[in-house]
Amino acid sequence: WNIYKYRVDRKNSMSKTFDFRIFDIVNTFEDIKRFYNQNSQLSLYMQYIPALASVHYYMQMSKQMFYKDAKTRRLIVRYFVINEKNLDYSLCKNCDNDFKKNRLKFRAKSVFLWIFTSRLYCKYKIKKITKRKKAA
Repeated sequence: WNIYKYRVDRKNSMSKTFDFRIFDIVNTFEDIKRFYNQNSQLSLYMQYIPALASVHYYMQMSKQMFYKDAKTRRLIVRYFVINEKNLDYSLCKNCDNDFKKNRLKFRAKSVFLWIFTSRLYCKYKIKKITKRKKAA
């Protein structure tokens, strides 16, 4: 059973965006929550959507490495860490091992913010991604 589907081949899609539109994902999930709440389906929302939101927040937060300014990179990580902490997972049925690993990554990036947003680390990650794409 699919909750959603999306395509990533559009040039201007969110998955290929490296500007401040990455923050829009938080508003999108807040709109989804409002929709479920208005339709008396908040319990259904609570079972599935917070885990999905967490994954998307992490994907958008990971784009911080493509920004040149260290302050901007730290702002991006802090923004998504704060918003991930505000998600309520108490009724979540989608909380499998991958989800738990994702939450651990959020915590690690929060604690080791200066390392994950350092220019050296970002260059290393970009180089690793580039090598992976060339190998594929």
